[in-house]
Amino acid sequence: GDDAAEALLLAHDWRLPGDARTLAGRLGPGQDLPGARPSWTAARTGERSYRVAFRPGAGRPDYEFDVDLDARLVEPTPDTARLLAPRLLVAR
Repeated sequence: GDDAAEALLLAHDWRLPGDARTLAGRLGPGQDLPGARPSWTAARTGERSYRVAFRPGAGRPDYEFDVDLDARLVEPTPDTARLLAPRLLVAR
């Protein structure tokens, strides 16, 4: 729906602190093959909140973000924050 699309857009446009690249620019568009599960998904977790996930495929880690549409806030899950931590250090 429209809210799921909005959650995906917020996540795509989110930037790591101090990083000029958006999340979509950093992680990539994924490979959405016909009949396969999309790389980017949004699952409702509350009335106006979503868990946005990027699943790039075999051999690469998944990334998950909690998105609050009312607050327009994107937060990486703890596991994702650990995956992103080395990139935060490199970006500084």
